[in-house]
Amino acid sequence: MVDEGLRNVGREGLGERGELGFAGAGDERDVRAEADRVLYRVKPIEEDEGVVGERGAQEVYIVAGGRLHGGTIGLVGLGVQWRTLGLLAEMGLEGAGMTNGNGSDEQSLAFTMKYNPPMAPGTAERALREVKAVLDSVGVQFLLSSGTCLGAIRDNAIIPWDDDTDIMSIKGANGLTDAHVDTAVTAFRERGYYVYAVEGEHQTFSMIKDYVRTGWDCYRNEGDSVLVYPKTVIPLELLLNPRKISFLGERYLVPNPPEEYLRLKYGESWRTPKRAGEYEIDVVEKIASMDVAGSPCRLRVLDGDGTPVADAQVTLVGAGRATTDANGYTELVLPGPDWYALVIRFAGHEQVLYMEELEPGGAYVYRADAAVRAVAAAGGTTGTLGKLLTSE
Repeated sequence: MVDEGLRNVGREGLGERGELGFAGAGDERDVRAEADRVLYRVKPIEEDEGVVGERGAQEVYIVAGGRLHGGTIGLVGLGVQWRTLGLLAEMGLEGAGMTNGNGSDEQSLAFTMKYNPPMAPGTAERALREVKAVLDSVGVQFLLSSGTCLGAIRDNAIIPWDDDTDIMSIKGANGLTDAHVDTAVTAFRERGYYVYAVEGEHQTFSMIKDYVRTGWDCYRNEGDSVLVYPKTVIPLELLLNPRKISFLGERYLVPNPPEEYLRLKYGESWRTPKRAGEYEIDVVEKIASMDVAGSPCRLRVLDGDGTPVADAQVTLVGAGRATTDANGYTELVLPGPDWYALVIRFAGHEQVLYMEELEPGGAYVYRADAAVRAVAAAGGTTGTLGKLLTSE
């Protein structure tokens, strides 16, 4: 049995020390070392005779210096013995400067937006409580949304493979103003969050601290509906009189009724758990195309060998469809710079691009093996992949 509490761990060959917390044998969880922000993946494995104190041996994956390492540990009395098994994989695209950052900076946010690794449930719960504490302290009302709402209503838990926490607020409701939102953003930054603001159809903040990303959408109380990413129409009446629920030992607000919000967001099968790579098509397929005004960007579609694909069908979710020409090019009309979802189809190939940052006038390239390359580059568990397009 692994002793509860914290053990100092020296990692041979890495020249670093951190603290690794164990929650007992039979558990699997991520733990962040407070000392140097190294990430751990810990899970039980079979006894290893080559490890001192083989009973209670654990398999450990360590993200250190942008690389993923693996090894086993065993207990030696009150101490822990670490034996390195060597480099397993590389984290990120070193040539492009992609690293996992320090957990609360721009690099960390970029890493999570591209690879969307799943959160450790315990860490996610603490993060959600801190978000609540910050917003409560400045008097900003918020609702659980998207995957966080889905987990709360369907599972009464954080979804194990979820990659961020999701909340939303309605400006113009319950006295919420732009000034209140600005005050909240300042409060988050003072608490150590890195906050990135996106001004699209509504105000969105992507915030990260301790490797947990929070998405905060701020809609306006205008008209009778809001467009929830990626262009799902949600009636405002579901959001203006939210329901209180008990979740993780706290009281939170959710759309009312939450079941209708989740049906509109995720489709009729929202009660069936689906992982990244499974749920996205359900979300985008039910979104109707609308006429949009704006300016075009250019997209080129290539197959896995880098050859242009003619007659590929490109759907800009919620905004129309286009077909590539003989050289693989097409144009998409964008209302403005923002995050968009796309679906690309050609013979034998279908890919949902769920999180792409596009702007009018931009030129982008999609390559059919982009998702495979991204997974290989991540070197660990990924979620819904983002930013698979490259600039031409």
